[in-house]
Amino acid sequence: MNEEHRRLAVIAFTDIAGFTEKMAEDEDVAFELVAHQRRLFRPIVENYRGTWLKEMGDGLLLTFESARTCVDCCIELQHASQPVPDLNVRISIHLGEIIQVSNDVYGDDVNVASRIEKYSPVGGIAISENVQASLARSTAYETTLIGAPILKGVGRDIRIYAITSHNLPGPPAVATETSSEKTPSMDHAITPAKPSLLVIPFVNISRRPEDEVICDGLTDALISQLSRIENIRPVSRTSAMLYKNVDKSVREIGAELDLEFLVEGSVLIVGEHIQISTSLIHVAEDEQIWSEIYEHSFENILQIFKDVSKSVVRRIEESINIDPDSRQIREIAAYIVNPDAYKLYLKGRQFRLRKDVQSTRTAEYHLTQSVAIDPTFAAAHAELALNSIMRGAFGYVTLDDRLREKTQKSADMALALDQRACEAYIALALTWEIIDHDSDQAARFAEQAVKLDPSNAEAIQEEAFILGRIGRFDAAFAKMNETLVLDPLSISARNGRAYLYLYQDRFSDAIAEMKALLELEPSHYLARIVSSLAWTGLHDYERALGELDEIPMANSNIHIVAQRGYVSGRIGDTADTKVQMTLLCEQYRDNPLFFHACALIALGCNKIDECIKALTESNRQFGYIYRDKTIGRDFRMDEMRARIQQEDLTYV
Repeated sequence: MNEEHRRLAVIAFTDIAGFTEKMAEDEDVAFELVAHQRRLFRPIVENYRGTWLKEMGDGLLLTFESARTCVDCCIELQHASQPVPDLNVRISIHLGEIIQVSNDVYGDDVNVASRIEKYSPVGGIAISENVQASLARSTAYETTLIGAPILKGVGRDIRIYAITSHNLPGPPAVATETSSEKTPSMDHAITPAKPSLLVIPFVNISRRPEDEVICDGLTDALISQLSRIENIRPVSRTSAMLYKNVDKSVREIGAELDLEFLVEGSVLIVGEHIQISTSLIHVAEDEQIWSEIYEHSFENILQIFKDVSKSVVRRIEESINIDPDSRQIREIAAYIVNPDAYKLYLKGRQFRLRKDVQSTRTAEYHLTQSVAIDPTFAAAHAELALNSIMRGAFGYVTLDDRLREKTQKSADMALALDQRACEAYIALALTWEIIDHDSDQAARFAEQAVKLDPSNAEAIQEEAFILGRIGRFDAAFAKMNETLVLDPLSISARNGRAYLYLYQDRFSDAIAEMKALLELEPSHYLARIVSSLAWTGLHDYERALGELDEIPMANSNIHIVAQRGYVSGRIGDTADTKVQMTLLCEQYRDNPLFFHACALIALGCNKIDECIKALTESNRQFGYIYRDKTIGRDFRMDEMRARIQQEDLTYV
C-alpha cells in the first residue's frame, strides 16, 4: 500500500490556451506542440529544483519548495514559450498543503491551484493570495488583483492576482480576439463585506528622532480604534509598520495588500504644540477623499490621540457610508499620562515586538522607566508584564517563581488601573501555561484577551498556541490563519503555523513554512531554531546543525545550547558536545531548564543513565521534570518515555 505524506508545497498548473481547437484542426501538430513544450520546459523546471509530477494532456502539474523559486521558474517558462508559435501558456500558482501518494498529489489546495488557472491571462501567471503574501515584501515583483471568484469545490474565498512585472500581461477586461476561449466570468466575484484600509505610519515632519515614537503611537491608536468598527477591516500594526518610510505609490501598496482605502498623515511638534495632518485616499482612483489638520497643545498625549482618532473615524464612516450605530469602539482612556512616560512606553513596545534578546532587555529598561515616571499608566505596566514573561519563554531569563511574581505584579497593576488592558491578559496566559503548567487557565486568559481586542494578532496567536499544545489542531490553525487576515505580512503567524506543524510531527511542513518565512525575513533566528528541530525530527542532523550555525551568538540561549549539544551527540562530535555542556554549566546552572538540557545532551550521546540522572534531579527539585513546553511534548524525549515512567518520574 502506498503511504500518504502530507506537506506544504507550492503548486503550479499550466495549460496551453486554445489547445482543444488545435487538436480538432490537426492532431499531429497539436501532439508535436506538447512534445516541444516538454523538451523546452523540463530542463527549466529541473534547474529550479521543481518536481515534474505529471502531464495531463497539454497541461502540467509541478511542485516547488519555495514560492519565489516557483514564481521565478514560471516567469522563465513564459519567457521561453513566447517565441514558439501557438505555445500560448497559462499558469496558476498556489501555496498550500498537499497529500502525496507515490507520484501524485491530492487535497483541497491542489484543487485551488487547478481552479484559479483559468483566470490567468494567456502568456501570464495567476497566483493565489497565499503566494501574493510571500511576494509582498519584495520589490522585484508587481501584481494586480484579478478578483475573488467563487471557485468550484472550494469552500473559502480566494483572492487571485496576476503577476504584471517581468513583461507579463495583466488580466484582460474581456476576451481577446486572438483566442476563441472566453475570459472566465467575474460576475460572481466576491467583494469583501468589510472595506479594507491601511493606516500608513505617520511621517515625522520635525525629523527629530525623539518624535518618531509619537508618530508610531498615533498610528497605533488609530489602528486600534478602526479595528473596533464592525464593518471595516484595517490592516494590523505589524504589516502597517512595514510601510514606514517606504517609497511606494498608493496603487502599489493597494495591490500588495488588496486595499480599498488608505489613511496617511504627518506629525509636527514645535515646543509644546503638536500639529497632526491626516487624509483618506481611495486606492483604486488614487484620489484624496478628504484631509484634516488638528492642532493641540502638547499636554496630554493620550487625550490628543483620543480626539484625533475619534474625528478620523467619524470622517471615515461618513466617507464610506458606514452606519455609526454599528461602531464598536473602546475609546482610549482619557486619563492624563506624562508625555515622557508615554514616549518611553512607545519605545519599550517597539523594542519588545522585535523579540530578540537585546531588544527585549532594552524594552524592559524603557518600560521600567515609564512606570517609574507615571505609576498610574496601565498600558506600560501591561507591556512590562508581557515583556517579562516573553523573555522567559524565549529562554533569555530563568523561568522561576521570581519571574512569575514579577509578571503577575505588573499584570495585576495594569488590570487594577484598566480592566481592559489586553496585553496583561496575554502575559497571564503565558505565565499560567509555561510556569504553572495549567493550560485550561491559560486558555481562559487568552480567550479574555481576544474578547477585549478581537483585532490583536498577538492575543489570537497565543490562544492558537495553547489550543495546539492541548491537541486542538483544527481550531489552532483556524486561529493562526485568522491573524493572517488581520496581518497579511505577519512573520509571527507563519512562525506560529510552523510550531503547530512541529506539535503534530509534520516536520517537512514545518521546514517548508520556515523556508517561506526566511524568504520574507532572513534574520529571523526563531525560524532557524524551528527548522533545526524539524530536521532533527527527520534525523537529518547535519542540516539541523547547519540551521543553528546561522544563529548569531547574541541570540544564544539555553534552548539553542541544548539543541546543539543533542545534535552534536547524534553525529558523534564529542568535542562540540563537551563545549556545549561546559557552556551550559557556566551560564545556565541556575536556570530551571538546566537539568532537562543536560538530559538532552546526554541522550544525544546515547548516555541513557546520565540522561535519567539529570531528569531525576529535575523531578526532585520541582516535583516534575521541568522542561520547555513551547515546543509541545518534545519528540526528542520520545525514546525515554517508557524509562521515565519506569522510574516514576512526572513528565508534564
